[in-house]
Amino acid sequence: MNENENKNRTSISSTIPKAVKVNGRTAGAHASRPSTAPSHAAQPRPEAQERKTVQAHPAARQAPAAQQPAAAQHRTTAQPRPAIQSRPAAQSRPAAQPRPAAQQDPALRQRPAVHASPAADESSTVRARPAAQAQTKTSAPVKTVTYGSPYVRQTVPSAARERNPVSAHARQSERLTAGKIVKRVFLCIGTALLFVILSVYLLVFSIAHGPSETMRNALVLSAMQASATKWVPNLFLSQETVDEIIANSQKLTVDQIDIDDYTVPTKNPSGKTDEEPVDEWANSTDGIIYETVHGSTYKAYILLIKDPSKVYVATSSPNMEAFRRASAGMTLFKCVEREKPLAAINGGEFADGGGMGSGAAPIGITYSNGSKVWDDGARRTFMGFDKNDRLVVTNSMTAREAEELGIRDGVCFQNNNVLIDNKDGKVNLYYAKENTGTSQRTAIGQRADGTVIFLVTDGRSTSSLGATKDDVIDMLVQYGAVTAGMLDGGSSTMMYYEDYAEKYNIDKSTLDEYQLKGMVNKFKAFTSPRYIPTYFCVRGD
Repeated sequence: MNENENKNRTSISSTIPKAVKVNGRTAGAHASRPSTAPSHAAQPRPEAQERKTVQAHPAARQAPAAQQPAAAQHRTTAQPRPAIQSRPAAQSRPAAQPRPAAQQDPALRQRPAVHASPAADESSTVRARPAAQAQTKTSAPVKTVTYGSPYVRQTVPSAARERNPVSAHARQSERLTAGKIVKRVFLCIGTALLFVILSVYLLVFSIAHGPSETMRNALVLSAMQASATKWVPNLFLSQETVDEIIANSQKLTVDQIDIDDYTVPTKNPSGKTDEEPVDEWANSTDGIIYETVHGSTYKAYILLIKDPSKVYVATSSPNMEAFRRASAGMTLFKCVEREKPLAAINGGEFADGGGMGSGAAPIGITYSNGSKVWDDGARRTFMGFDKNDRLVVTNSMTAREAEELGIRDGVCFQNNNVLIDNKDGKVNLYYAKENTGTSQRTAIGQRADGTVIFLVTDGRSTSSLGATKDDVIDMLVQYGAVTAGMLDGGSSTMMYYEDYAEKYNIDKSTLDEYQLKGMVNKFKAFTSPRYIPTYFCVRGD
C-alpha cells in the first residue's frame, strides 16, 4: 500500500467518530455514545448481534455528506473510494480462503453497529444508512461480513426477502396445491357425469320418439314395474301416450289346453325326457326341490313344495289393529328369524310411494292361518289357499266370498295378475302379448297333484335384465301349473331356502352377502332388503 493511499484513508477516517475495539476488530461510530450503557468492549457480543452484517456497498460505507468536512466531501466526490481501487483483481483472494478478520480491508469492517439496546441499534442503523436500504430493492445479492465467523458468504438481506413477492407467491401456490387438485378432480367427475346423463337422455329420447314402438313400449313398461321409476316415462312422453301403452299391455290373449293333455314332463337322472314315471322326490330330504331356469333375458329360481298344507302366509302384524299402529313391516331375514321356515317368498301388495314405502300394512284383503288379519276394501287380484289346500286365484275377492270359499291364507296384488286358472276341464293361460316390460318377478302356482310352485327371477343386471309376464307363464307351464298368479315384484322380489348351498353343493364363493344368509336370488335394488307386510312361507317339521 503506497503513501498516497495511506493519506487518503487517513483523511476519510478522520471524519468518522472515534471507534472502539470489539474482539480485536474495529467497531463503528456508535461506540462513542455515553458510557451509561454497558461496555461492549468488556464482554462478548451476543450471537444475535455478532452475526449482524454490514453491506460492502460504496453508498453504505460513506457517511452522509452533510456530516463530513468540506475537504472530505471534496475528496470523496472527486475520486473513487480507496477501498474499491486499492486492490487490483490479481490480488483478490478467493471466497473460499478469506483473509483473517484482522487483515481484511478496513472498508469491509467499517462501522459495525454496537449499541446499548436492540431498539437503539435498529433506529441508529436506519438513520445512518438510508441509501443502503433503498439499494436492496433492486441490487443483486451483496457481499457481507459475518462477525464471529472466519469466512465471507453471499446472502440476501432479510428486508429484500420480505419485499420479494415471488417467494410468497410460490409458497402460496404450494399451500393451494391440494385444494386445486380436489377442485379439478370434482370438475372432471362432474363433467363426465353430466356427459353421461346427457348421453342417456338423448338416447332414451331418440328411442321414445324413434321408429321402433316395440322398444319404446318395452322401456316404458319396464320403468312402470318399479315404484321408484314410474315417473321416468313422463320425461320423454306425454301422459296420454304412457296411458295408451299401459292400456295395451293389459289386453289379454287366452290360450286353452285340455287338462287331460296338460301333463307334467318327467325326467330321468340324466335330464332327458323319459316316458317311464320317475320319482322326482327321491333325492329330496325336506320335501322341497330346488332348480334354476335360464332364459334369454333372465335367470329364474324354482322351488317345488310337495305338501301344500305346509304353505301359509306370515304377516308382520297379527291383526288389523296392530297393522294400523305399525310403522313398518319386516324384512325377509326377520321373518325367517321369527317363523323358522324351510322356505319363503315375498307376498302381496303394500303402499310404496316413490319406492320408499315401509311395508307397514298390506293392500287388499289378507288372511293368515285361517283368520282375516286385514281388509281395507280394496279390490285386487287375490291368491291364497283354502282349507282343502287348493290354490285359489281370482281377480277380486271380498270377505264374504272368502268365507264361502273357506280361505285360510291369502294376499292381494294389483289387478289383472291371474296367470293360469282351470275351469270346465280347460287350463287357461292369460298371455299379454303387448306387455313386453322386463323386471324382477315373483309368482306362485300349483300343479294338479297339489305341488306348490314358488318362482322368482333376477333382474336389473347385465346377466339378467328380468322376465316378462309371458316368460313367467311359460316357466309355470313347463312345471305343470294349473293355477298361478303374479305376486309383488321389483325390489320386493325375494326367495329364501334354508341351507340350500349345502344341500345342492353350491360354491359359496359365488354367493353374495344375502345369499350366504339363505336368500336364493340376487337382490338388486336401491336399498337393502325391503320391509314388507306379508310372506308365503313353508312350515318346517
